Amino acid sequence: MEKHSRYKPLDTEEAWDRLAGASKNLSVLGRLSDAEALRTSEAIEMLKTAQPSGKSKRYKEFLYDVLGNSNPQFVLLCAVALGQVRVASMTNENRVSLISKIKDGTDNTDMNHATVQSLAIKYLIPESVADLPPLLHTVTKRTKRKRKQTSIDPQFSEQASGADKLVSPSELILEPPIEHTTSTAPLVQESATGLNGDIYELTPEDALAVINEIRGQLWLTDPYDGNTLQPFVTIPISWKLRDRFILQRRRMQ
Repeated sequence: MEKHSRYKPLDTEEAWDRLAGASKNLSVLGRLSDAEALRTSEAIEMLKTAQPSGKSKRYKEFLYDVLGNSNPQFVLLCAVALGQVRVASMTNENRVSLISKIKDGTDNTDMNHATVQSLAIKYLIPESVADLPPLLHTVTKRTKRKRKQTSIDPQFSEQASGADKLVSPSELILEPPIEHTTSTAPLVQESATGLNGDIYELTPEDALAVINEIRGQLWLTDPYDGNTLQPFVTIPISWKLRDRFILQRRRMQ
């Protein structure tokens, strides 16, 4: 259960004033305090997290949108002046309004001065959302039947017999999948997964390569339309393994 924020929720102008105050302080001091440096590190880690939940999810989406609509300097200011608790306690309307205000003030020299720019570089704030994992959204529908979505522990054990020992990605040699003239499995479209993107045909052996390359929470989804869609597992993997699959596997489009 999420704890209630100890801070009074900020409106757009109050949040903007905190950003302006932080920028002014940094222009004088030229450095971050220990607490500010910690909040900055937490913000960077949050941006790189594949699929957080709850308040963490709201904070990641906010930082992602700030970076997508402005620059690393404003991500730094948001981490320093606001942090996760204050951002999560704001209403969605105020968060969106603040992002719009940040977008309009991207070139504001009072906010985006040389000291903030150098600190953003020093603390390795990502330069673009292109450097980050894409946002993942869970699609929910109102229905009499509840969606069965089970969290799966990514830690796997070996089978009791030694014959079924899992191989690491470095030991696995990816073999080309068997070519089929027609595919009997329907393509999974956006309505089934809630995601858009290219689809590649993998083999059962490819699943073994995923074991040590999992990057985030695993999800089992039980589709509403069980007559045409099979249950499926969503597994966030590393960008390195993604590149290997793209180069060696057939795209289903």
